[in-house]
Amino acid sequence: MVSEKQENKQIVGNSFYSIGFLKLLASIFMLVGFPLFVVDAAINYTLSLREKNQLSATFKKLDDRLTELQPWGEPERFFKKSLRNLISLALQGSNPVRLLQKAIFIIQKRHPLLFDFTIFDENDRMVLKTNSKDSPFLAGKLLSQMRRFFTESTLFDENYIKLFASYLGIFQQGYQEPLLTNSYWFNCSSGPKKSWFFYFIHEKLSMFVNINKQGYVPMMALARLVKLPVRKDIKLALVNMNSMDILGNLSKKFRPEIERVAAMFENEPQNHFRLNGNIFSVLLLDQDFRLVAYTPDVWAKYSQNIMKTWRIFALFILVISIIISVSLIHKRNSLYISIRLKLLFLFLASSGLPLLILFFTGGAYLLEMKTALIQDAWQNSAELLRLFDSKILVMSRLTKKAFKDALRAADFSTNDGVQKFFNEMKIKVKKMKSETIKLFHYGGDILFDTEPSQGKSSDQLFNKLYQNILDFHNSQYEGVVRANAPDFVSAELYFNTIFGMSLRAFVDTIAVGQKVVPIQIGPLTISVYTDFVSRNDGLLTHMFLVKWSELDFQRFYISSAFPRKPLEDGTRLIAIQNAHSWTRIPRPKDVSSRRGPIFRKTLKVIPSVKFSKKTVSFVSQVLRTRRLGFDFTERENENENEQFILSGMPGLNLKDFTLFAVKPMKTIEIEISQLRFRLLLFGFFSIAFTLTLGLFLAKKVLEPVRELSRGIAAVANKDFFHRVPSQDRDELGDLSNLFNNMMENLEETTLGRNVQRELFPSEILEHGEFRVFGYSRPASQLGGDYFDYFKVDEEHSLVVIGDVTGHGTPSALVMAMAKAIIYTYREGKNSIESILQTLNRVIFSSTKGKLNMTFAAFLLNTGNHSIEFYNCGHLYPFRISAGKTTMVKGLGFLLGIKSEIKLRPVNFFIDNGERLILYTDGLVESFYDVCKGKGEFEHFQKHLESTQETGIREYCKTIIENHPYLRSLPENTSQIDDFTVVIIERKALT
Repeated sequence: MVSEKQENKQIVGNSFYSIGFLKLLASIFMLVGFPLFVVDAAINYTLSLREKNQLSATFKKLDDRLTELQPWGEPERFFKKSLRNLISLALQGSNPVRLLQKAIFIIQKRHPLLFDFTIFDENDRMVLKTNSKDSPFLAGKLLSQMRRFFTESTLFDENYIKLFASYLGIFQQGYQEPLLTNSYWFNCSSGPKKSWFFYFIHEKLSMFVNINKQGYVPMMALARLVKLPVRKDIKLALVNMNSMDILGNLSKKFRPEIERVAAMFENEPQNHFRLNGNIFSVLLLDQDFRLVAYTPDVWAKYSQNIMKTWRIFALFILVISIIISVSLIHKRNSLYISIRLKLLFLFLASSGLPLLILFFTGGAYLLEMKTALIQDAWQNSAELLRLFDSKILVMSRLTKKAFKDALRAADFSTNDGVQKFFNEMKIKVKKMKSETIKLFHYGGDILFDTEPSQGKSSDQLFNKLYQNILDFHNSQYEGVVRANAPDFVSAELYFNTIFGMSLRAFVDTIAVGQKVVPIQIGPLTISVYTDFVSRNDGLLTHMFLVKWSELDFQRFYISSAFPRKPLEDGTRLIAIQNAHSWTRIPRPKDVSSRRGPIFRKTLKVIPSVKFSKKTVSFVSQVLRTRRLGFDFTERENENENEQFILSGMPGLNLKDFTLFAVKPMKTIEIEISQLRFRLLLFGFFSIAFTLTLGLFLAKKVLEPVRELSRGIAAVANKDFFHRVPSQDRDELGDLSNLFNNMMENLEETTLGRNVQRELFPSEILEHGEFRVFGYSRPASQLGGDYFDYFKVDEEHSLVVIGDVTGHGTPSALVMAMAKAIIYTYREGKNSIESILQTLNRVIFSSTKGKLNMTFAAFLLNTGNHSIEFYNCGHLYPFRISAGKTTMVKGLGFLLGIKSEIKLRPVNFFIDNGERLILYTDGLVESFYDVCKGKGEFEHFQKHLESTQETGIREYCKTIIENHPYLRSLPENTSQIDDFTVVIIERKALT
């Protein structure tokens, strides 16, 4: 029976450890592995967003660098700056003319066909002329005329263009670019020689340079710039798509990469590429050349390193968690952790994981939201600029209405009425940035004109055009051709040639439309408002006209409609005129009159604002490229650096202006801060709610658990009268009720145990030379072992011992019945045989054979010191005499197996000093683990012999309490069976 129990225990233990290990792995995955996996996904997502934003920023940086270099593909910028630097270096020496001559000699040797130099000393004497075909007289005359223009503000007559045409290289008819209005430089022709002209006038020297296209190598400046040292980690390469020559600071191994990127640019509709750990941006310079900017893809490698480091760290955390958990599960005395802490940790883990996800995704969301808000700000700014650009048409309508109302109120029948209307219009149009008012009378007369022709062919042509319009309209109306009517055939031909439309279409557009419209007359673009005054019969009597230059009308619109103050969101709108203006700076009086003028290149900015250096760079870039642009900038104030979002757009209707929007980043930062605060507040309240809920539930769960713990402590202290307070109707409430029921049962059991303990004799029986004492240790509150001893008469005493199968209440009841029946023998009414038969019948009939009992009875005779031994299936007692241990055998059947049993008493004598050890089977069977199911009685015999012989009471207790099984029994573990020992001793002779 013990063998089977132990095997079952070992199987259950192994199963427990295997199931526990699986639960451990599942717990580690839920508490450690899954959060690490979620954090990994969140970090990967955040890094991908940051990588995307960083990639966009890198592409923009590359594009800005390419845009910055793009003008160097044009010869004007390169030559202007190079020649100015050449003169500046020469002026730093004591003899600038001499230094300049040496430098020119080197340049001519390096580029023999590119430049033609003419140098004058401080007295305006020619000291060097590299082109022998040029007239020295023309060069000197040109310098003299320029001196007068710059020093005396004498007009540079247009007739001089014909005089200096051969020297300057101006050969085409109708050259329209004005001279001397742009500093140092103007274009002459598109021919191979004398393509551009550069001039510099100074008190120490002057220089003219003719630059020839025939000596100009395409992309000369860029070919030099791409070989310069790397700037801002951006490398450059110039690719000739015809010859596939590549210039730049790059190795031979990297040239195939540049070729591949240039080929991809040709075949794909994009200019940004990410290839083999590098980021590329390509700019189309012309049909042959491509400029490539590239930089290492640092962020991709950085993201990979972060993910690699994180995953190594996560794997380390996971392995450490598994090792610690496995080591703790094998320890018997593992770390004590309160259920309160476990519940709090569980709630924090269950809510902390979503919060952890929220933390990472929230950061990524804020980054995305900031990018989206910036993109929206750029888009809104662009839409705002487009809206403002288009509203010039509204200004045209308002202008038309103002003039039409004035015409309706005017009286042209008298000279006074005409003069009054003229005075009113003069004041009105001056506010409208126009100084040209014309009033034509039918018949060809001009009643007033604020812009007389002064002999200019363009003004005469303009007046003739509008006279023809008036005459043409009335002639069509009257249906007759008058003597002073225009030649309609020539007029039609003229209008088709000048305007690309018929005269009738022109009249319908201009005369009937009555709105401000642009007109192109030769190279001149003007804006014109035209209206008519008619008689009652429909004949036109007067034609009224207001003319602006296109630029003046745009200025009128901007000055009238442009917001001078920031908008509600702080956005400030700025309009900048495309063309630079050159402001003459007065010369100090103490400077020689031969000194050249001082000019300052300025931009017309409406309204006037001060820009930071980066804003100036952005403005210059948009003005130069004439395309939509976006950027950031920081304007340094006294206390803080305020960041702005810049948007720039060249005007579509405002062709002479570029519009800019400057939006403070502060509004976006405030919105992001508010969003971040809301997310943090949500996270804080989530954690607070989780903690509060965890504490509440911990209290709700732990209070009943604490009460149950107190109840268990009461059980440990044998206080079975303790009760747990009633709880809520839930599982813990059911558990409390079950505990109280158990305590009631234990209370009853305790009473039974106390009663059972009272059934056992507690003192030593001394009768003659015999002494008897017994001791029992039940496996539960109510045991199945029974012993008793008492005097029968003056010469006899009875000692009994029994063991009911099992233990607990049924066994205790059988034991109590045995006590009651055996007690009748004490009364002397029956013999031992009849008492045992009676006990057998009672057990058999009451338990229906389900319980049985081993029983042994010893009748002691104090007269002759003999013992009469009746054995009913009980274990043979050990007889200890003079250090020898033997068994006293006696056969018999167990009580309760059948209704009648046979009894065969054994009689023997006991000598002085001998002891008879009576015991139950639990003391023998508990040696099963030691002897592996063999020789239990031998081991028990050795235990009896090894036990120190003391008094009968101490010896009896020592046999049980020092039993090897009980010494190795774990704490709080019940023993396998009841242990009972009774010792019969005959006193030794003194």
